[in-house]
Amino acid sequence: MSEKIRPVKASDLFQLQELYKKRKCVPELNWLLQDPDVPDKLNGYVAENKEGRIVGMIGFISSIYKYGDNEIVGVIPMSWKIEDGYKGLAGIQLFKKVLQHGEFNLTIEGSEIAQSMYSMFGLTNIGYSHTCMKLIKPLKYYLTLENKSLYKRIGNLTIMLQSYIKRTPKLKNILKIKEVDVNSVNKDIPYIHKTYMEKYMTANFIKWLLNCPVNESYGFEIFKDEAFIGYSVCYIHKINNKYNRGRIVYMPNFGHNWLQARELIAYLTRFLQQKGCVSISLSLMDRDLLKVTKASSYIDYTLKDKPIFVKPSNILETLGVDVNKWYMQYTEGDKAYRNI
Repeated sequence: MSEKIRPVKASDLFQLQELYKKRKCVPELNWLLQDPDVPDKLNGYVAENKEGRIVGMIGFISSIYKYGDNEIVGVIPMSWKIEDGYKGLAGIQLFKKVLQHGEFNLTIEGSEIAQSMYSMFGLTNIGYSHTCMKLIKPLKYYLTLENKSLYKRIGNLTIMLQSYIKRTPKLKNILKIKEVDVNSVNKDIPYIHKTYMEKYMTANFIKWLLNCPVNESYGFEIFKDEAFIGYSVCYIHKINNKYNRGRIVYMPNFGHNWLQARELIAYLTRFLQQKGCVSISLSLMDRDLLKVTKASSYIDYTLKDKPIFVKPSNILETLGVDVNKWYMQYTEGDKAYRNI
């Protein structure tokens, strides 16, 4: 018998917490499913069995993407969770429900089981999102890997040491960067570099990122001379209540102004280093920005790269977008705050 699929409600959050066996708490789920533009609205669906008990859920984020003069609504499924014993039709119904939203769908990575099913839903792999890493404190970083095997810990540290020996570029003070709190975020980030496809970053979305309840969040406002360029967001996650890991969640698009991009990466790297982070991660897809990031003392940790899937498969071809000109970061779905 098929399960009942319906929109998620605020009153479901305690049941969803139990579905996750309390690995996600109510405040986290409330934030995760919250529509950035309509805070009282939750974006997602649940599956109920015949007794009315929730046995599955899926969330999604809906955003405007811009390329040239084109605007298109993209929807990203996230936090697809099914109770053991219901991982059949319920999961399929939930996923199909989300794919009915938007003009195109995007998903990043997912479990092995999920990825094996993507083709059934019409999702096609178009490339990979690069995960770039910077090692700050080798010994303390090693201690954060205690849940991995000795072999994996040593292998991980060996790879990361390549970034440790690289020096972070000196600041040239070509940008004005200041820390801001969530209440000071009041401007949408202008879409200027029209040769790139990118998510239109609204003030509401930046606020949503900064309101993450499970990490320390930091916002930055960036100007070049007197011109507003945009905001940046960083997270810090504490491991075992001892060690900080940092993440550069979002940087505005500098187009081909690579010196400005390098300046911001250097500034944020120093900021997170001063906060005691043992390592820093960031994610990107743009090939040119990848070169700048690697030149800024980071490594492309290819073992952590994430496959990207889209539907319809020809969406980028239809728009005329070069996949290497998709300005994509940790702002897609729920990747930003997880596994820091």
